[in-house]
Amino acid sequence: MSKKSHLGLGSHAREQLVKRFLNRKTEAPTSAVFAGNAAQLDIPEAFCQWHRHPGYEKLLVPRAAAWRLRIANPFFKSHEGMGGATTQIGGRTYINFSHYNYLGLSGHPKVNQAAKNAI
Repeated sequence: MSKKSHLGLGSHAREQLVKRFLNRKTEAPTSAVFAGNAAQLDIPEAFCQWHRHPGYEKLLVPRAAAWRLRIANPFFKSHEGMGGATTQIGGRTYINFSHYNYLGLSGHPKVNQAAKNAI
């Protein structure tokens, strides 16, 4: 019986898993997309240069309009104070679906001090 590791795998099973993983890296791809020289692929230049990508170009339209109209960034509004399940923006309260403060430690004095010390 093989000794179990901290991951619950025996040494033989762990070795087999490592071999499978390493073989994936060395096996040649079977897809025709990867066959031949990458330079021979017919990929539009718009998908090779990030500033020419159609998605990025669409993003520029509202930014340019906001700049011409001299209005604030249309993609970001500053939160007033510490965001949580709700947040304040422009004096109004909103439900905050993306506060990322799962542990409730955002804004905690010890966390803030540790960040300042690290910086």
